[in-house]
Amino acid sequence: MITTRNHPAAGFSLLELIVTIVVAAILGSLMVQFSGTALIGIADSVSLVRDEAAANNVLERIVSDYVQAVNTAPDTALATIVTNIDSNAYGTDITITRNYTDFTAGGAEVSPAPADSETLKVTVQGGGYRSTVLLSESRVRADDPTSRY
Repeated sequence: MITTRNHPAAGFSLLELIVTIVVAAILGSLMVQFSGTALIGIADSVSLVRDEAAANNVLERIVSDYVQAVNTAPDTALATIVTNIDSNAYGTDITITRNYTDFTAGGAEVSPAPADSETLKVTVQGGGYRSTVLLSESRVRADDPTSRY
């Protein structure tokens, strides 16, 4: 006598597989729609941070050079920085603007002639980042206390 056993069907039916694939495709396309624009912006953010770091590096080099110049030759320290900026000693990748400046008693900024000013305004811009530093003739004589950086 031959006995046959009925085994229940194992696995997924073709219809279940097709429905699963369609649902996964719909969810995947929604995920791409929402995260796709965020992922595109990441490259811009990295570029902005890189430009900001480069601008900050240039500004630190300018301040460092100024401190060294004001400690060795205080009379020509501002002129040394102007010469360095004008000769692109800090590179051309970052925008550097400089001008002599002074302030009135009311706090308004004015632009005097270089010989009449004791303050140099240096602005460094890289990407969306702009930073300004005011360099002044803090040491007038060689025997004045040295500046630290």
